[in-house]
Amino acid sequence: MDNVAKLRSEANSLHSLLVKYSVTDSDVEMVLEFMRPLFEEIDDGRVVPPKEFEFRWYFGSTDSPLIKFGDLIDAAANFAHTLEGWPTPIILDN
Repeated sequence: MDNVAKLRSEANSLHSLLVKYSVTDSDVEMVLEFMRPLFEEIDDGRVVPPKEFEFRWYFGSTDSPLIKFGDLIDAAANFAHTLEGWPTPIILDN
């Protein structure tokens, strides 16, 4: 899978969770609206990693109201990893 396809997949996962939680949480709804243009650009293939994840605080800060949604935080980490083009770590089996 190339970088753009992987990014699209990770964006879809994150977007789905944001939609799910936005129904009952106004903070999630706000972040979803902030991120909507980025999701649309990714879906259209206009974003090619690496690109800075400007919404990182909402998912990475312990002060964020979204921190209570563990699966959302995990999805955002995977998304950021792909968006910012971080190298995949080598896992050694001892």
